[in-house]
Amino acid sequence: MDKLLATHEDDRIDSVATLQVAIDVTREGLVTAPSNRLTGGASTRGLTKG
Repeated sequence: MDKLLATHEDDRIDSVATLQVAIDVTREGLVTAPSNRLTGGASTRGLTKG
């Protein structure tokens, strides 16, 4: 039981770390991306959505 719990805990820690990396990359992308690319992406999402 303890081993199973420990494994689950490790997986959760890995998931959080992966998510944090994704957030950091996205934040960097938003900061460095040209503004026209950002608005273009927003427009595309809006049109695709409905």
